[in-house]
Amino acid sequence: MGKKLINASEINEFFYCPLKWYYNMKYGKEKLSQMSKENLKHCKNIPKKSYNRLKKGIEYHREFQQKIYTNKNSNPLKIIIAFLGVISLVTLPIHLAMLLIICGILLYIVHKPFIEEQEPKFLPSFEGEVAYVDNNSSSYEGNLSSFKNRICGKPDNIQKLNDGTYYVIELKNKEKNETGKPYFNDKMQLACYFILTEEHFGPCHVGLIKYKNCQFQIENTPELKEKLLKTVKYMQYLIKSNTPPKKPKYISRKKCSSCKCKYTVCELYNYNNRDKLSNTDY
Repeated sequence: MGKKLINASEINEFFYCPLKWYYNMKYGKEKLSQMSKENLKHCKNIPKKSYNRLKKGIEYHREFQQKIYTNKNSNPLKIIIAFLGVISLVTLPIHLAMLLIICGILLYIVHKPFIEEQEPKFLPSFEGEVAYVDNNSSSYEGNLSSFKNRICGKPDNIQKLNDGTYYVIELKNKEKNETGKPYFNDKMQLACYFILTEEHFGPCHVGLIKYKNCQFQIENTPELKEKLLKTVKYMQYLIKSNTPPKKPKYISRKKCSSCKCKYTVCELYNYNNRDKLSNTDY
């Protein structure tokens, strides 16, 4: 394993489970999948699960990116109500026209919560233009790279705001539990995108992690950047020395459930401690 740029998705994986990241680096994902299929029958559906998750993720990202380009003011219900109002004023008596317009306004108020639910939400709302969009390609084309910091990655979306700063949006095709905080590995992935955005575009003070059921605004702080760069340096050391990372203090039932490493190369997971798994997902 030679020296290389650390991808933002690898940083996410490292904070999720450093051992899984290391084994993927050492053996390769394809070889681990093959080892899983050879060792246990119940592992044969892991590649299919991975493919299905990837397909759903691409569809979720594509749907959200399309919504970003949709003008909220062009909602069909608004247009219909405005059209009926104009026609009513021209063709109907004034009292009937006003009655019809009032009914239309009430109809919009009733359906407004549903309309807003379908629109992309941001914290805070902002005015700007799209500066960068991930093309959902699995290749490294279009990657943003920082050779100075030895990182690279493809943010889902970067918006240029009217004040000249940039706003990074990271989409996650999963739901978040009600802890009031984003998953730390997702936060560190966004921190990677902060550095790449500043190097390629301009100042970036804030970003957004959007899950399927909630979203979190993250500030770009010096402490976050320092934590990320220290971790990248540590990962580079592990790659260069071919040294496994420190073992986690516990293993999680949720994390290990569909992992290709657990019955093959993982030193932490084995039949002796599989009944002692923690139900904590993070």
